[in-house]
Amino acid sequence: MKKIILLICCSFAMQPLFSQSTTCYQKPLFAPMPQHSLKDCWTEFKGAMSLKYKTGEGKVIDTIVRGPFHAARYRFDGQAAKHPKEEYVMKYYAALIKKEGGTVHLRDASRVDAIINKNGMDHWINVAYTMGGELRLSTISVSNAVIDEVQSALPDQ
Repeated sequence: MKKIILLICCSFAMQPLFSQSTTCYQKPLFAPMPQHSLKDCWTEFKGAMSLKYKTGEGKVIDTIVRGPFHAARYRFDGQAAKHPKEEYVMKYYAALIKKEGGTVHLRDASRVDAIINKNGMDHWINVAYTMGGELRLSTISVSNAVIDEVQSALPDQ
């Protein structure tokens, strides 16, 4: 009898370890795309993110933005045959950013770099796919946006 009670207590104690829910410290700026769900997220209070933007002359500038960093990874929950192409996903997020009043600095088939000013904060945004094929949305939110350093200037590709 003691073994059964011990087994039941252990099973309740282990339940949080196998839970499927994800709790984020900071709420992501956007809800997941249809048929996507939040896989995990994390926050770093002193983070850095590489962003690209096009100048008026068409050059692509690679920059580093520093500040409180938040990232969220999403997984596709639909049928594998109906998984949207990366280019469609980037177009979706670029349109969503513009709808929210943001500025898209760079969009191509594999990434979106943008900025939105909400509630007195500049939210620098990067949307891209990880090497494992998961969608990652990263933001750095600062009250006074400062680009720490410009790494390089590349010709328009």
